[in-house]
Amino acid sequence: TYRVVSKTDTSIEMEATLNNGLVMSRKIELTPDKAEFKVTSSVKNPKGAGKITFRVHPEFMVSSTANAKLSMRQRNGQTFIKALANPEAPQAEKELWLREEDKPNGEWTIIDEKTGVRIVNRFSPAEVQFCYCNWNGAQSRVNLEEWRTPVDAKADEAVTLTNTYEIIVP
Repeated sequence: TYRVVSKTDTSIEMEATLNNGLVMSRKIELTPDKAEFKVTSSVKNPKGAGKITFRVHPEFMVSSTANAKLSMRQRNGQTFIKALANPEAPQAEKELWLREEDKPNGEWTIIDEKTGVRIVNRFSPAEVQFCYCNWNGAQSRVNLEEWRTPVDAKADEAVTLTNTYEIIVP
């Protein structure tokens, strides 16, 4: 269960102690001048030093995965576009793992071609070990997931992963 640590008109910070004793905090901040928000996720171990890693896995709705694409520039400089349509099984759940040179170079985008809406996720490549895109036709859902690069942290040292999500509407 999360508890609210602080809140303002444009932000909220929550915290929870997880079953394994780690403490996770998450701050969500609205950007004042555009349709964008920033999520800062942090994990710390109050009981001692150790390796810390975690993932973020937001879910986004699309009109249909049949009309959606994933677009990014990869670390190797190549532009990668993946249609999320699955003609053989339109309602199925599919996945795409992106590691090493294949992972996004700090930005990836969900494009809903039916509505023209784009959801752009930006992050620091140094903070992210690998990425995972999961989509489900029956739910009209796309997840843009990231695993934090593991860090050898001291007791109570927070390991952070920051993401911004911009919603672009035509």
